[in-house]
Amino acid sequence: MRSDGTIVLHNAAADLLFEGVADELLEAPRNAYRIALHPRGMAPRIRNFAVWARHVLDALSSGASARPGEE
Repeated sequence: MRSDGTIVLHNAAADLLFEGVADELLEAPRNAYRIALHPRGMAPRIRNFAVWARHVLDALSSGASARPGEE
């Protein structure tokens, strides 16, 4: 996965993780953040979604601040 969340490679386990995810979220280029946080993605299956999503977004924001020149 690139720092922007673009999934570059995946193995067969991804099919299990992405089961039930809306087809349009799985079209190329796949983005791990979008798949995980989108209401039609994995979000409905994450029990503590609000806490977990805040953690992911904070980490993503920190990474973007540390590397402002990247997409």
